Amino acid sequence: DRSLGGNSSQQQQQPQQGPASPSSTTPIMVGAMTALDLCLHDQLSKHHSSISTGSQTLDNWLAHQQSLHFGKPVDGVATGLVTEVSGASATGKTQLALTLSSQAILKGMTVHYLYSSSSADVRALRLLRIFHSACRRRQQKTSPRALLNNVIFHSVSNAQQVMSVLHDISAFDEDYPNRNESFSNILIVLDSASECLSQDMFSIPKQNSGIMIHKVGRALRHCARDVGCAVFVINGSVSAPHGVGLKPALGQYWDHVAHIRMWLEVVSVDLSRPDDAKTNVMVSDKKILRAVRYPFDSSREHEPVAFAIDATGVVDV
Repeated sequence: DRSLGGNSSQQQQQPQQGPASPSSTTPIMVGAMTALDLCLHDQLSKHHSSISTGSQTLDNWLAHQQSLHFGKPVDGVATGLVTEVSGASATGKTQLALTLSSQAILKGMTVHYLYSSSSADVRALRLLRIFHSACRRRQQKTSPRALLNNVIFHSVSNAQQVMSVLHDISAFDEDYPNRNESFSNILIVLDSASECLSQDMFSIPKQNSGIMIHKVGRALRHCARDVGCAVFVINGSVSAPHGVGLKPALGQYWDHVAHIRMWLEVVSVDLSRPDDAKTNVMVSDKKILRAVRYPFDSSREHEPVAFAIDATGVVDV
């Protein structure tokens, strides 16, 4: 903090002028939007862009969720916002993130994929298959070599490593001319926040771990709000109070981070199906999922939406 530099005795003699700056550890109320969020988004909404999830139905649902906060929504995952997906294990969260990454590179964007478990090559192979499937659906002949080179994998295992990567991304993006006139061409994926930050939660005092989690959340918001990146965060799940059902992980320190929060649930599973009628190659399970707005709301405007997901990515039902 630059305010801490200089002569300490001089600082003690000079009374603080004006209101104090808010503490970096002060939590924002759940679902709240800061005035800066709203002003910057209104100013830059005409430059707003989006990335498709691969499902038009899900894209439309996300646009509706955006309209609850902002006046000019766009289909899919929007630049300038933090979008979070959470749910139980094996509900397709990583596959959704990889499909989103594939759609982003097809738009000419750069993807920074922060991962905390398994190896990058496994995700890269899954991404390659999704990429080929997307090109086939579009009847588009595109060489994956150049485009996949725009996906950069970062191995992260704690809050400090996440902060370091986000700092490097935002510092690099500041070199772009007129970055506020045309939103950033970057998608940031954090897979997953709960796994990555769990080490801090168990290795340092609870209060300090909460502060670290809160700082990561602020850094993600900075990349979205001030730099203009599209930020997509995967979060795990924990038992809800009294052991009834599940809820997103990371608790109150994380509740303020995402502008859009969705919860995935598996509706049904088809065991296998032909991927290609000519080769009769079988693909893995096809899951029918539904996305629900979180915090859960039973009102009609927050009705869930159904879509499908399998080894080839996200598609409409």
